[in-house]
Amino acid sequence: MTFRQFSMRRSKLSVREPRVSGILAFVVSAALGSAEAQDGSLTVSPLFASHAVLQRDMPIRFWGTSDPGTTVSGTFAGSEFSAKADDDGHWETVIGPKAAGGPFVLYVNSGDDSIR
Repeated sequence: MTFRQFSMRRSKLSVREPRVSGILAFVVSAALGSAEAQDGSLTVSPLFASHAVLQRDMPIRFWGTSDPGTTVSGTFAGSEFSAKADDDGHWETVIGPKAAGGPFVLYVNSGDDSIR
């Protein structure tokens, strides 16, 4: 490969970098923004919104916020789960792997709050 071929190839790659880093920044900010408690009410990370795609045959981790110390329970694809919100109101749970399929619906409850 000549220097000219190398520099042309390199310049084509560098054009894509800002777009990729912009998308990555958006995804990270959305994930971090979901960690904030909203008036102590029940939330689930926006990563689990409609049309989310999850890795099959791997454990699935769900997280969100609720009132501190409350129990959060729910179901997903026939699996039940339960978690307790920590002192900051953050909760997290992991369920077993699921085969490909769907569509599946995530149900989450805490006290009088519920999310579908």
